[in-house]
Amino acid sequence: MKLIISICLLSLLLPAFARAQSIEEVLQNSNEAAVVEDVEGLRAVFKEYTQDPDSKIVKYEMTLKSNIDSDRVKVTWTLRGVSSFLDKTQASKNITVVKDKTYSIIIELLPGSKGVTELVGKAEAFTVNGNFVATVRKNFAINSDLEILPLTDDYNSAKRFSTIRNLVITAVILIAIGAGLFYAFKKIRFWLSRP
Repeated sequence: MKLIISICLLSLLLPAFARAQSIEEVLQNSNEAAVVEDVEGLRAVFKEYTQDPDSKIVKYEMTLKSNIDSDRVKVTWTLRGVSSFLDKTQASKNITVVKDKTYSIIIELLPGSKGVTELVGKAEAFTVNGNFVATVRKNFAINSDLEILPLTDDYNSAKRFSTIRNLVITAVILIAIGAGLFYAFKKIRFWLSRP
């Protein structure tokens, strides 16, 4: 009887385990290189920074190289998926660009749950000669620990350093509390032993 129950449980769990593995593989493969679409008047470069292992915040940067002058450039960031903007006011801004200058536009995101997110940054410049549009697009996957996949060597190093730092801080706090308790115990004992 136990064998039959074990076989039934195993037959129920194996498909769920296989599905979980296939979902993890899909998430792992969802982190693609950023897609940049720009024009001669407004060149764009996209950069992803290493995710903070403590806060899970990840920073992205769109760098614009202007070959035009425009005092009306609208920069907008949009999200689809399981992440949110750390500061929603930074998702849309107006800037002025000058020819042969470079501009950095940074956005910070906070993963919300396991899944896939698409981040799109769009810079649209309006001039008397027409409109110039530069777009960057990045799809990335997030695991159940809210980590951007695939895990990079930089992220793993930062995570190890964070773990060691947190352990040292905890040890120092525990030692300070222990020393404080010991000192207080000695004072109380001295006070109680007085005639």
